[in-house]
Amino acid sequence: MKISKISYRLISLVCIASAPYMILPRPAQADGQIAMLLPTPADNNHPNMFSPAAGLAKILSIESTLTHIHKLNHEEGPQSLASLSLRQQLIQSILRTILEAHSVLARIDSEMTYADEAREKLEAARDRAVTLNDLTNFLSTGAITTTGSSIQIAHNAAGNLVQAAGGLNSIALSARSLMKQRGPRPLVSAKQPNMLAKPLGFEVELAVDYPVSIWAYLNSPMPGTNVTRRSALIKRWYAEKNFVGNAKERMAQLSGVKEDFRSTIELLDTRRDMLSELRAEISKIDIDLLELLNAIDS
Repeated sequence: MKISKISYRLISLVCIASAPYMILPRPAQADGQIAMLLPTPADNNHPNMFSPAAGLAKILSIESTLTHIHKLNHEEGPQSLASLSLRQQLIQSILRTILEAHSVLARIDSEMTYADEAREKLEAARDRAVTLNDLTNFLSTGAITTTGSSIQIAHNAAGNLVQAAGGLNSIALSARSLMKQRGPRPLVSAKQPNMLAKPLGFEVELAVDYPVSIWAYLNSPMPGTNVTRRSALIKRWYAEKNFVGNAKERMAQLSGVKEDFRSTIELLDTRRDMLSELRAEISKIDIDLLELLNAIDS
């Protein structure tokens, strides 16, 4: 079975972490990759010009360790005991961040699945109601029309009245069918915070809290801007009109922190879309982590 590049790196990462003094071959270009991550004198005056991976190194508090490794590689060589020991510390820090990111993604995936299941139940109830209403409309209209036609043979006025009643009945049932297509009675949902709660500014329990590294990543500026990833997400959600009406109450419903609110198909669809966008933003951390890992050991 072919092992993917990322899986191979994770396996190598664990092996290195478990053997701190193992002497591993290291290509010469690795030193150059570390140097590319380090800020130049010009970068010290322009923090926004750092590469995304260098910004992540700062978030993880490993920037000084990267600088120290770069210095050791030039003074003592990349295979020195001190360099290998620092490299092990960096790899362990990156591995921890990878697992923290994937633990958050796993929770988001679980909540997206729950939203899908709840929406499917509401859609099934709506479809059953519409089907039953259409069947009732078909049978009643046919019966009334037939009765009206039969009466009309002997009593024209009475037959017309029956057919008129049948027409009104058909209109009423059609209107009811249109109402049913909007969805069944909303589900009454108990308070159950999800992973949208903290990004939307609500206090959260441990079960839906974020690891320090991932929360810091969400609140760090995107490359080339002063806008944080979290702020950009919220701005996008406003642009998508996800917070119509009372924005604070709508946020509380979407994040599950409101007591005994009514879940509709539209609400569940919106929640799932927001969770998906949040997941995509957090997943981008893998790109920077891989760049850091390449700089340490390639």
